[in-house]
Amino acid sequence: MNLGQRVRYFRRLAGLSGRALAQEVGLDPSQITKIETNVTKPSLDSLERICTAVGITLADFFNFDKRPEEIIAHSANLEILKSIEGLDQESIEELKKYIRYLKVRQTLDLSKDEESAGLDTKGGGNT
Repeated sequence: MNLGQRVRYFRRLAGLSGRALAQEVGLDPSQITKIETNVTKPSLDSLERICTAVGITLADFFNFDKRPEEIIAHSANLEILKSIEGLDQESIEELKKYIRYLKVRQTLDLSKDEESAGLDTKGGGNT
């Protein structure tokens, strides 16, 4: 995937139109089209603004070892971590409890879905 294709791919993953991305980063929509079709290359500054607009870092953009979906998930996790910064210890402990609660609830919901689908989640087989 070349640079322009990566810009288009991440833009689409972020749910942005070319026009919306252009407006977000302060470029003309035709410039976004030229970047995505490899007619022109963006400046480093423009590429950084594009990455910010689609929710990834510049390092993520050039990380060819990970699939783009993994990069987006990683960026979302980083955003969560950044939002925790500055919380006092008591708030962090409450957040941990809530995360454990969500995991248990999700596990129970998955078990319920498997049960309603007729799957044996106990491992004993149907008799």
